[in-house]
Order: sequence, then C-alpha cells, then structure tokens
Amino acid sequence: MKRKWLALLLSCTMVVNTGVLPVAATTLDNESAVVQQMNEETSDTQEEAEEGTLKAESNFEEIAEDGDVLTADLESDTYWTTEGEKARTFQLGEENNVNDVFDYAAIAEKTDTSKYQISEIDVTIGENTLKHKVDADNKEDKTTAEEISECFGDDFVIGEDADEENFIGEGKVSLAGTANEDVTIEVIFEKVEQIADSEPAKDPAQDDADVQAAVKKVTEELGDTGRILVRESGTEPVVRVMVEAESEEICQKYVDMVVNVIKENGYVAG
Repeated sequence: MKRKWLALLLSCTMVVNTGVLPVAATTLDNESAVVQQMNEETSDTQEEAEEGTLKAESNFEEIAEDGDVLTADLESDTYWTTEGEKARTFQLGEENNVNDVFDYAAIAEKTDTSKYQISEIDVTIGENTLKHKVDADNKEDKTTAEEISECFGDDFVIGEDADEENFIGEGKVSLAGTANEDVTIEVIFEKVEQIADSEPAKDPAQDDADVQAAVKKVTEELGDTGRILVRESGTEPVVRVMVEAESEEICQKYVDMVVNVIKENGYVAG
C-alpha cells in the first residue's frame, strides 16, 4: 500500500509542476505584448501630431491687367517678423504657437498705387474669416483683440496679457496666441478707377482771354468811380462777378456784360 501512495504522490507532483510553468510563461508573454503595444501607440501619437501653417496670399492675379504682376513676395521675410517659412509653421494646439506680425503696408508701397490699392485684409482661422477694411490713407480703425477673440473662439486663443499684441490695422496684422487651426491672411486688392476726361480741363474763368478783355473794358469805363472783381468760388463750382459803381443800374450793366462772356465760353457764373 505504501508503494502505491508514493507513486500517486509523485504522479500528482509532476502534474502540478507541468501545469504551473506554462501559466507563468503565458503571463510574462502577455505583459511584454502590452508594453510593446503601449510603446507603439505612443510612437503613433507623436507621428500623428498635426502641423499648422501661418501664410499670406492675395487676389492680385484675379484682378490684374495683362502684364501686371505683384512684385511683393508675400512669403518673403521682408513682410514678417519671423524669419524663414519654417518659422511660420507650428504644432496645432501647442500653447502660444503663433507670435508674428505681417506688414501689409510694406506691400502697398511695392504696388503701383495709381492702378491698384489694398482695400481689405481677410484673416481666416478654421472656418471663420475676419474682414478688416483698409482706408486708402492708412487711417483705418484697428480691429481689436476682443473682435479677434469673438470671431475665432477656440480656434485661436489669445495669449495671457497679450491683448495689445493682437490687432489688425495701421498696416499690420499682429497675432500672438494659440492656434488650433491653420491661419491664412489674404490681402485683397482693388483696381483704382481711371476716369478719362472727355475734354481738357478749362483754366479758371478769370484767366480766360475773352473774360480778361471784358474785365479790362469795364475797368476802363468805370475809371475812378468803381471797380470790378472776377474770381472762382472756393466752396462752390461757380465764378463770382462783383461790381462796385455809383448806381445799381451801372453795377448790373457791367455785371451782365462780363457774365455773358463767361457763359459764352463755357463757364458757370454766379
């Protein structure tokens, strides 16, 4: 009987040993697989971090006449406070990833302003566009940090204490904060209307030879008894004829004489 129990115990021991070892090996393999998977996921997350861009463009080609080109390269460092295109790329969502100033006044200086002028600056972040009207004399009102924040919301978060660094106006677009979408600045040009005169502009009425002759004649006839004055109004498109004489009748006579010559020569008298 003792031999049988011994054999049974030995048999059980072998069974237990052969059952434990594979379980331990399987557990280690699983832990190793989990760690490897976590490393792969971390690596994938780093590789998938999206890159944003801050760029400028214009509508000049759309409105330009044949042969006219925009000599200013909008991506040139000349018009940005940061240097190099790479400086105007950033990781989307990274805190304070945008800090730049775009100088559109310098672009206007490179443009033939007799034919084209900047009328508007459009800033687009995500799906929202903020339109800033440009005054021809660069005296336009500023678009403020509050208006920028209201337009773009979470797509562009202004940096702490950076309100003064965020504006559009006075020839510049200044942005300082966190962009969660690409940023595009579009310079909108418009053609300056050229109005051709149908006929040469007339000299002032008082410089007209016939009018001067009529004034001279009146002056001689009045002598020391009066005087005549002909001049253009500084506030209205009229020519004023004033006569001083001994009587109202004489005044009206000479006024009518000169006014008739002015009218005959295509001027307006008053």
